[in-house]
Amino acid sequence: MRNVTDMANPLLDIWPYVHAIPSAQMGGHELWDKFVEFIYRSGNDRYDLVHVCTQTPNVFLVIVVDRRHVVIHGHRLLDFNELYSEVSTQ
Repeated sequence: MRNVTDMANPLLDIWPYVHAIPSAQMGGHELWDKFVEFIYRSGNDRYDLVHVCTQTPNVFLVIVVDRRHVVIHGHRLLDFNELYSEVSTQ
């Protein structure tokens, strides 16, 4: 994966998808309205992982965009606070 934040052009509008995600899947985190922090692209240029900011530091809603088919494959809440606390307590 490489950071393409500065050069990426949107292939599709992710915001209708983002706003349709049930709040139960957000783990109590709220989004910054239409704010993308980073975009990472796979080595084969097929997928973009769009990191949408939440109001919690180090927590992102990651949207997986298939660049070849121009569709959203899904999403995941990426909570670095939780990931790193699990590592540090082991």
